Amino acid sequence: TAALRWGAAVEGSVAAGGAAAPGALVVARKAAVGPCARLRLQYGADPDAKTFARAEGAFRAAGLDPRCVYEIEASFPGFAPATVAAGPFEPRTTRRGIAIALERGAAIVGHVVDREGRPVGGAKLVATRLPADVRNGAPPADPREAARATSDGGGAFRLADLAAGRYTLVVTRRGFAAARRVGLSVGAGRPLDVGAVLLAPGATLEGVVTSKTGGPVEGAEVVVMP
Repeated sequence: TAALRWGAAVEGSVAAGGAAAPGALVVARKAAVGPCARLRLQYGADPDAKTFARAEGAFRAAGLDPRCVYEIEASFPGFAPATVAAGPFEPRTTRRGIAIALERGAAIVGHVVDREGRPVGGAKLVATRLPADVRNGAPPADPREAARATSDGGGAFRLADLAAGRYTLVVTRRGFAAARRVGLSVGAGRPLDVGAVLLAPGATLEGVVTSKTGGPVEGAEVVVMP
């Protein structure tokens, strides 16, 4: 028999550029530190509590585990996400007055080329924010995808709505080895031009997976680490 605990809730408001942000997405997720960190590592992260701000920018997220610290993140088109920390809570209580202010987002721009300098369209780009840059008093989080994009026919790309901080950029395309840029420093509200990102031709590894007795192993997963 599973024992149910009384939950907690948070209430607050989201503003973007000083004005209410109706429709802003608000996500409450358990932090990677705090009283629930060990349970999170042992059993995995619980589903996030998601809600949308109402017309006046107000929001309410309920059903939170009162033992835990939560990262309350708000996002709105054209603005960088912002995160605040809340918790632990008393059971059956509501933490009110959480104000989340969003600023205009920054961007990472550039273009993808091959060894001959030709543009590479259709490359997949993912920007991941480094944990130490979570702002507004929130505890360090797991590295989390911040934005993704695809290069156009001319190889150009733009990853938008980024908060100021440091990022890792990973670029992939079928037939090429993945490219990585680490520690990109993005300033508030302005684009960072990383110039040309070079994709080199990818290599292929072939082999056979065998058991201790030397027999072939079908269906084995093979992972190549850099």
